[in-house]
Amino acid sequence: MIKWLIKSTNEVRVETEDDANELHKEIEKFAHDNNYILNAWTQTFRTQKSKGEIINSWYICKYVLVFNDAKEPDIPLDEINFKMQTRIPIEDIKPWDEGE
Repeated sequence: MIKWLIKSTNEVRVETEDDANELHKEIEKFAHDNNYILNAWTQTFRTQKSKGEIINSWYICKYVLVFNDAKEPDIPLDEINFKMQTRIPIEDIKPWDEGE
């Protein structure tokens, strides 16, 4: 059975506005390099408060990538692989750009 991924909506948390802007550039380049379409991008500042004071802040980046036209798809789906880093202390997790 051939499967066709039409589009994907993703939400990613990053710590700073600079990180959000950098991720936006990375996703734009990824889409361009693979002939996909970056259909939507939003980045939203979020905070966590305690007793009226901000104790934590971050950005949620939400984007939609379009891979195929549903009526005439041309790129078959090979696999979807979510590589999550689980059971690793946060201080031991390496950013994406440091490689494995």
